[in-house]
Amino acid sequence: MSNPTSNSKLTTWSPLDPVAYDPANPAPEAAPQPPRSVPQINNTFGFFGGEFVSAGSSIAFHIPTGRVVLVHDSRLNQWFLPRGRKDVGEPIGVCAVREGFEESGYKGELLPHPLPTKQPSPGGVHSSKHGTLTTEPIYTALMPHFQSARRLGAYPPKSFLANPVGNRFSHLYLVQYFILTLGEDEPVRAENWKDGLMGAHEVGYESFLLPIEEAVEKLGGGHLVFEKDEAGKGVVKVGEIGYNGLEPGAVIGREQIVPDDIGAIEAWLVAEAWCAVGGKQDA
Repeated sequence: MSNPTSNSKLTTWSPLDPVAYDPANPAPEAAPQPPRSVPQINNTFGFFGGEFVSAGSSIAFHIPTGRVVLVHDSRLNQWFLPRGRKDVGEPIGVCAVREGFEESGYKGELLPHPLPTKQPSPGGVHSSKHGTLTTEPIYTALMPHFQSARRLGAYPPKSFLANPVGNRFSHLYLVQYFILTLGEDEPVRAENWKDGLMGAHEVGYESFLLPIEEAVEKLGGGHLVFEKDEAGKGVVKVGEIGYNGLEPGAVIGREQIVPDDIGAIEAWLVAEAWCAVGGKQDA
C-alpha cells in the first residue's frame, strides 16, 4: 500500500468530530505531509517508559463472610485498596497479588469473574458477549505518581492531558484493579507482613478485613454507602454528606462518580466486584 504524499487528498477524522468521506466532494488540498506507514490518530497521548509506572491493585474478598481487605494510612487518615508498582518483567496480575500481600499481609489469588472485558478470548470473541469468566482487570486508573499530588488534588485530568509533558506531575501512575479471593477458610494475616513495607510513605500502613458495607463507607469518605435493594441485590447510595449534587439516599450509577475521586471510584469498584462474585451468597 502506498504512503500518503504531499499531493494527497486527506480527510480529517476524529471520534469527537467524525467527517464522512465523500468521493464526489473530496477534502480540500492538505498541507504537505511526510510519508508514513500508518494513519495519524487524533486524541492520542503517549508517554515514554521513564514517564510512567505500571501498578496493580487488589480487591481481595473473603466471600464466605462478605469481607474485603482495605489499607489505612494512619498518618494521612486515608483508606484505600492495596496497590503498588510492578517489578520489571512481572505480569500485572501477579503484581496485584504480590502488592496485596505486601501491603496487607493477606494472601489472595486471582478470582475469575463475569464482569465484561474488551480482551478477546482465544477464540477471538469478546468475553463480554458470551459470559466467559476471566481474571482480567475490572478498572484502570491514570493518576499522578506522587502521593502529594494526589492528596492535594493537583490532578485535574483535562488540564493534565492537555499538556502532559509540561505538567509538573508528568510522571504517571497507571494502576489496574483485579479481583482476588482469600479462599474459604478464615483468612490469617501474616505475622511479619510489615517487613514487606519498603517506602517511608508506608510507615503508617495498617490492614483490615472489613464488611463490604463498612469498606464502601470508609473508601467513600461517608459520601457513599452500600445497601441491599428489595430484590436482595447490592446498590450504592449517596451517604448523609451528599455527593456530586445528589441528595442523601439517592441510588448512584457509575456515570455519576467523579473520575478523579479515587476514593469514590474504589468504593464503587468494591461494591460492583462484590455483586459480581460474592453478593449472591450474602443476599
